[in-house]
Amino acid sequence: MTDPQESHLLSVRSLGHRGEGVGVQSQLVMFVDGALPQEIVEVEVTAQRKRFAEAKLLKVVQQSPDRIAPPCPLFGSCGGCQIQHLSYPGQLKAKQERVKECLTRIGKFTDVHVEECIPSPDPFHWRHKVQMPAAAVDGKLVFGFYEKRTHTIVPVSTCLIHCDEGDKAMQALEEEANLLQITPYSETTGQGALRHILLKTSLSSKKTMAVFITNGREKGKMEKLAKRLMEKRPDVAGVFLSINKESGNTILGNSFELLAGASTIQEELLGLRFTVSPASFFQVNPAQAENMYRKTLEFAAPTNTTRVLDCYSGVGTMSLIMARQAGFVKGIEWVEAAVEDAYENSRLNAIANIEFKAGAVESISFRGESFDTVLLNPPRKGCDEKALKAILNLAPATIVYTSCDPATLSRDLAALQAGGYRIEKVQPFDMFPQTMHVETVVKLSRL
Repeated sequence: MTDPQESHLLSVRSLGHRGEGVGVQSQLVMFVDGALPQEIVEVEVTAQRKRFAEAKLLKVVQQSPDRIAPPCPLFGSCGGCQIQHLSYPGQLKAKQERVKECLTRIGKFTDVHVEECIPSPDPFHWRHKVQMPAAAVDGKLVFGFYEKRTHTIVPVSTCLIHCDEGDKAMQALEEEANLLQITPYSETTGQGALRHILLKTSLSSKKTMAVFITNGREKGKMEKLAKRLMEKRPDVAGVFLSINKESGNTILGNSFELLAGASTIQEELLGLRFTVSPASFFQVNPAQAENMYRKTLEFAAPTNTTRVLDCYSGVGTMSLIMARQAGFVKGIEWVEAAVEDAYENSRLNAIANIEFKAGAVESISFRGESFDTVLLNPPRKGCDEKALKAILNLAPATIVYTSCDPATLSRDLAALQAGGYRIEKVQPFDMFPQTMHVETVVKLSRL
């Protein structure tokens, strides 16, 4: 056991999935917030388990050449970013290494080449969707983000990774909410009204949609706030109210009431238009999403005779992009509202060689159907085992798997390999700069 009363020198070899430095001391894996690969650091153990320990960074003895001064003054307290102290080339390398490590450790792959992580067009100001809790600080309502691993709110007046239009809408909201004396909700007492705000900003139109999430109180003030916001910020297209009276970590309520303005905004990706509603999926980094969609299209390489199955199709973004070159595309999505949005988007773009079906991939029968290419883009938990079996039974020539979690991706790729597929290409994308999150697109071919 490591003595928690003593300080230790630790050689940091990698980053963990939350951005912590990782090293080994006396066969014990240590996680150290703030430490970087290639550093020797002095640490003090704060918590110890059987196989790992958490430690506090006391001093950097030997500094990484990739260590930089974080540009945000809130870095270290605000939980929105984990690796602003790492140079951007260092971030890209760390994400490539994370994908490699998961493929080796979880997937047991030993000979798979992982391409360099494709950088975001902008490492800052890329975020076009934010959810911010409200709090009372010094008698004023403020918006912010949670402190690392807590529900303590760090007030944020400007966020360096948030787009400029969204930031200005947030600042105007805060000012007008205080003028109207709107009260922020308290998780501790259950008092107050405004719990969160949700902002979505279109990269193409620069229009913003705002959603006020409340516990149902002060509705009259919310209506006034919506009108004042749109008067002050003409780039705000519409404002909604969503009521959530439940305790817990769920942010949005089950419905949305339009308070002012338009009910949707539009985004444009690769020349296609998409309607964005309050509940529909929205790309957080649309500029980088275009790069990822291009790569998916390249890996799938559809022709006018190709039949494509798009699993977890959401609002139909990749389905519609694929349908411009494929013969036929079928999208499967379990959220019915997203399927409705997908059909609306197909009409908006006059694309007819496409069909969407609501349901879970693992529950839908594909009897009598055949597909040349299958697209997989599941949530963070990865594919259900039954869904993978259904895909293997279809035996498509090509599978293109897009994942936001290298761990579940590696697990699923191992299952697909056991089912008769080989990995052809692995391409990471930095969709979320300044964080440890990484998206990966993988091409598999049937043996």
